[in-house]
Amino acid sequence: MREVIILAGGLGTRLREVINDVPKCLAPINGVPFLSYLIQYLEKQKVTRFIFSIGYKGQLVEDFIALNYSYLDYTISSEKEPLGTGGAIKKALKYSKSDNVFVLNGDTFCDFNLNDFFEFHVKKKSNFSIALHLIKNNVRYGNVLIDKSGIVLEFMEKEIGKDILVNSGVYILNKNFIVEIFNNYPNFFSIETDFFQLKNRGINIYGKELKGEFIDIGIPEDYKNFQNKILNHD
Repeated sequence: MREVIILAGGLGTRLREVINDVPKCLAPINGVPFLSYLIQYLEKQKVTRFIFSIGYKGQLVEDFIALNYSYLDYTISSEKEPLGTGGAIKKALKYSKSDNVFVLNGDTFCDFNLNDFFEFHVKKKSNFSIALHLIKNNVRYGNVLIDKSGIVLEFMEKEIGKDILVNSGVYILNKNFIVEIFNNYPNFFSIETDFFQLKNRGINIYGKELKGEFIDIGIPEDYKNFQNKILNHD
């Protein structure tokens, strides 16, 4: 089984100027909610089970999935109040049936080869792996520094104008190990600041650069770029 948690509970505040009041994952791309493109990509990557972590206007997401993707093997992990990225993953893991679980953001499109990423994760016997993406002439992302074996050494601050490796928000977690680690965290926490930044988090994190496109539609400029990409492809 290849299983994925899709974090689809974001508020979409940065997109309010260009989309209606809907969750980011349902932002229309050429008339089609972004989540459709993400699900189609994951099906091509042989994902067989989906866990949708929903929050803001979550009923819209749940209704959309039930109407359009009822054939999927899926479950819903619903936040009654915001849990942060870490808290959302912690809760969603309760519904997981796999030893190793992919995690993706519901507002990010990365056309990576997930099989290559999974092979890396298994080979390294990693408990937490991050798919990294090379950004040239960086203007807005923090740098992820890794050693030759792939162990993440540091999550660095933004370095303007440099070519850097960034966290794409695509992860693979060893469920049983990570559940034990996350039990030491509150229900609300950020994976980026409350977990990654801690030196005493009790785990080595591995990172692997993956080739492919990386688009964060939560940013208006990238949202428009993805819209143009789909229009040109059509």
